[in-house]
Amino acid sequence: MKKLHLLSIFVLASILTLNAQPEGALKGIFSIGTTKKVCFAKGNLQYQASTDTWRFAENQYDALTVENKKVSASYNGWIDLFGWGTSGYDEKYPYMISTTPSDYGNGSNEIEKTLYDWGLNNAIVNGGNKAGLWRTPTFNEWYYLFTRRPKAAELHGLACINGINGLVVLPDNCVIPEGFIFNPGGTSEDSYGADHYKTINEYSLEQWNVLEELGALFLPTTGFRFVYSDGGIDIYSSTTHGYYWSSTSNKEEEAFMLNFGPASIATDATYARNGGFAVRLITDNTSTTTNIDDIDSNPIQIYTTNNTLHIENLNSDYQVFNMCGSLIYSGNETSITLPNGIYFVKTNNKTHKIVL
Repeated sequence: MKKLHLLSIFVLASILTLNAQPEGALKGIFSIGTTKKVCFAKGNLQYQASTDTWRFAENQYDALTVENKKVSASYNGWIDLFGWGTSGYDEKYPYMISTTPSDYGNGSNEIEKTLYDWGLNNAIVNGGNKAGLWRTPTFNEWYYLFTRRPKAAELHGLACINGINGLVVLPDNCVIPEGFIFNPGGTSEDSYGADHYKTINEYSLEQWNVLEELGALFLPTTGFRFVYSDGGIDIYSSTTHGYYWSSTSNKEEEAFMLNFGPASIATDATYARNGGFAVRLITDNTSTTTNIDDIDSNPIQIYTTNNTLHIENLNSDYQVFNMCGSLIYSGNETSITLPNGIYFVKTNNKTHKIVL
């Protein structure tokens, strides 16, 4: 039986902070909209076809290269470059190779809030091991993170960590320790080489651990997988550029992505959907701070048994929505039966995500 007790906690303090982030989330909280905050995964997404297993890279700076050329259903190594929307849903597997970009995802629209999104469709073994806990940033969310959130320009910078180039992104309200140097920005239209990263920020692993303990995000340079017109593939390794998918499409054959390098950071870059790029997932931040007086001694309880949703101690109607946002139930039954899937349960002024 999976059971979620909401605010069923008694503490001898006036303020209580609740953090329900899944395993595998960084400590930092990042604004990706005026009212939206998320935590990033602790590493790039990786996949093993032979066991159909998804995981996060062990370290934020880990990125695979030539391994991504070995795409097949029986490959027992790991890959971390994916065609757009290849979550495994609707037989769109991470090892699929098509010369037709519109074959990827559902062929037309966004993969946002659909099971073509890698995080929504799959259990990440070191990320809570349950489908629906994670999702891919949208075009607008990447854009807000780098250009619109408060002090955005001061909260990211090029860096070289233990010889690995990439982009450091600091969480909201991050305070750098006295004596520690972080230089924001660093991109220059006249800069093209890999050595440019270390001229901006260069850290040992010990120094990086200081930033990571503050919740900092690091996106390593990745390279990409290219599909030729005859169906052949090649891997372009890169120590100068990073390419990360968004969940937002651009016409039927392209999708938006984050593309950074020594010269610029572009959140509006696009590419054919059959290109292979990295994925860094996010989880919506559910940390809350509440007064002890607000804690109910008879709290709402939401839990599932098999395909049955149970709600106890709720003295009002609630609504259940599916992944598409369609209302599928409204009422006050204490138990309802649902098919397997991801649902959002709205009780009073709160929304809770459940996975069956």
